[in-house]
Amino acid sequence: MADHRDTRSDHGLVVLGDGPGATECLRAAAGLGVAVVQVALPGFRRAAGAIAVLAPRPRALLPAWWAASPPGGERESGEGVQIIIGGGHTGVEAAVRWSARAAHVVLVEADARLLPGWDEGVAAQVTAGLAALGVEVLVDCRAVALAARDGGVAVRLRPRGGGVERVMHAGLAVPAMGLRPDLAGFDLAGTRALADRLGFLQVDSRLETAEPGLHALGAAVAVPLTPAVVARQAQVVASCAAGLPIAPVRYHLLPRVIAGPCAALTAGLTAAAARERGFRVATGRSGDSTAWVACVRDIETGAALGVHAAGGQADVLADAATALLEGAHAVLPVSLAAAFAAATKENPSDD
Repeated sequence: MADHRDTRSDHGLVVLGDGPGATECLRAAAGLGVAVVQVALPGFRRAAGAIAVLAPRPRALLPAWWAASPPGGERESGEGVQIIIGGGHTGVEAAVRWSARAAHVVLVEADARLLPGWDEGVAAQVTAGLAALGVEVLVDCRAVALAARDGGVAVRLRPRGGGVERVMHAGLAVPAMGLRPDLAGFDLAGTRALADRLGFLQVDSRLETAEPGLHALGAAVAVPLTPAVVARQAQVVASCAAGLPIAPVRYHLLPRVIAGPCAALTAGLTAAAARERGFRVATGRSGDSTAWVACVRDIETGAALGVHAAGGQADVLADAATALLEGAHAVLPVSLAAAFAAATKENPSDD
């Protein structure tokens, strides 16, 4: 591994950091025959004849009322309650993991349901799956304060739209309200790279920042941090280093997956989101009440707009869903092919 104090080399790609996307960049560059070096403790310096890519580690996005180091810890005695704050993709995955080791897990979401932005049917089935694992789900409820209490934490919860607040005691509170990049040590002050208020870097379709030759991916960019996204970003950067044309990442088409006992998948648009964008849509579904696949299709063109699945092995449909949404020629699993074929008639009430 190269010394972090010197990124000048004949390498075609310099990977700065070891966060999400770093390993993927190394693999993608090697696959294209691009010389590549990784720098562990980065400070950006323009490498002659090479491009550089930032791959920082993520850190939890914390509200102002959350202590810099959350007080308390997992208690060895007592109720063993674990509170997860945020019922999006990350929060649901955390609840599934914690359910196997904590006496009681509570998942708190400020929205009216878990997984905001996902297909409503998928969210409902995931919620039922969490309940079967013993997870208590609180929706329409915001956490507004956190304090150390009796070797653990006390979390103040406020119902949406008013109502009586409550205080819940737990051994541990876990933030799942989003991520932001940890850019400490990257020394970007002397560059033209621009960041928003949360620290995410502004990039173009080539993932290049305003500093020529400096790209960013993974946690550095304000897009979903999923394996599919990171893999596509790495391919873009490696292609830039190889001097090849690139295809911009179509983030909304890439799948988000929950594996395990609450298996679920969403990719592309929900029926409601497609209608909001002006599409006339048809929806089709295959499977039963425990494991199903739904497809959203554009009536005018017949193209697939969204794929959503829950239960069974929904998580293994990711590659097939991507291929269908991108119009690639691929052999589809029977369940997905059936859902796509069934989506032929407009049904405004089916979201």
